[in-house]
Amino acid sequence: MILLLTDTITPRLQYIAEFIFEENWNVDYLLTTDIKDFKTADGIRINYTPEAIPGDVINVQGSRLLFEKKIYPQYIKTFELNGVTAFFKNKKGIGHFPFDIFSATFYLLTRYEEYLPHTKDKYERYDCQQSLAAANRFLRIPLINLWLQLFADYIKSKFPGFSIKQNDFRFSPTYDVDVAYDWLNKGFIRNTGKLFSLLSRQEYDKISKGFKVLSGKKKDPFDNFKQLDQLHHQYNLLPLYFFLVAKNLTKYDRNVAPMNDEMQTLVRRYAKKMEAAIHPSFFTFQNEKLLKEEKFLLEEIAGETIYKSRQHYLRFTLPETYRNLIDAGIKDEYSMGYGTVNGFRASYTNSFFWYDVEREEKTNLKIHPFCYMDSNTIFHEKLTPGQAFEELIYFYNTCKNVNGTFISVMHNHLMGTDNPKWKDVYENFLTAIHK
Repeated sequence: MILLLTDTITPRLQYIAEFIFEENWNVDYLLTTDIKDFKTADGIRINYTPEAIPGDVINVQGSRLLFEKKIYPQYIKTFELNGVTAFFKNKKGIGHFPFDIFSATFYLLTRYEEYLPHTKDKYERYDCQQSLAAANRFLRIPLINLWLQLFADYIKSKFPGFSIKQNDFRFSPTYDVDVAYDWLNKGFIRNTGKLFSLLSRQEYDKISKGFKVLSGKKKDPFDNFKQLDQLHHQYNLLPLYFFLVAKNLTKYDRNVAPMNDEMQTLVRRYAKKMEAAIHPSFFTFQNEKLLKEEKFLLEEIAGETIYKSRQHYLRFTLPETYRNLIDAGIKDEYSMGYGTVNGFRASYTNSFFWYDVEREEKTNLKIHPFCYMDSNTIFHEKLTPGQAFEELIYFYNTCKNVNGTFISVMHNHLMGTDNPKWKDVYENFLTAIHK
């Protein structure tokens, strides 16, 4: 049992205490404001008040963040602790755990900075370059996982009998099906328009391949689902597919029509084998009505209730998009990552429940962060296939080293590009990690 003393018990403190002690460590804990009971209690005692308490007590000097009731800009100055970046450093320093791990974790995990005024990118998303992680070069590090291990080690140094639950490492491959087929099931009008576009650019090789696909002489390059099935079976993996089912084509939503028979067969196949998830279209991130329409449509096709979601283009804004997803019946959300660079957006590699900072309440929406997406490496980081392979290995090992969860995001159409080396990157990665 851990007893934590505080001057005031707030929703923010309750949320982060439950996250650390219960969800991560599987350790019983109790929050108290009674200093007399605290001083006479047995077991592990953590003092989270401004004044240090002598004796067998772990003193963590709290900042103001968890005791505020509104959203304010925070003064943050980072420092190094055992080679790990930290902030909200204790002013007194002596006899204390070196920083306010509760407030620092809350700040990163809730994406507190995304509630503050900021400039949007061209897709109206939070720009990762404005983040504390990017500015202080810890975007590629699951900082919270490392902090929790440091804190657990510190407690154990004071109380040798202390032990925590160790999480099991998991690898979860996920796929965004933006465009299930390149040529097939697109219809005469769309394919005709595509052919004229290729003709205007004099891309005769692609035109030739298109005719071979349409005539049945060549496989559609985006249709690599059976190949992926074989890899999942070979390596005993449980994948998750997110299907884009926008009714109307836009510049950003180029999916096969959801009413197409082959598209519906594909969705039902995965819904029956494992579980289908929704990839809400580009304009749903602030449109609850459209979100619910697409979710209902996918449920009608799949014959199953849809509980999992990842936003197309990772286009979401806090807290509106997450609230809309909750109202639509989504329970598991997979958009917590950036659409331009790989890394840990929430500085954490395991799942966690979303805290609505505006409403000051913990929700039942479970967030599943990812740290690697193929489109980031190709279009934004502009890596070579060899560098992309090393990037995959890096994030896989980084998550594994902290007993976390490595969620990768791949696109079937990017694995079906004309560059044969890109086709091999993912398969080589799976082979490498299972040797």
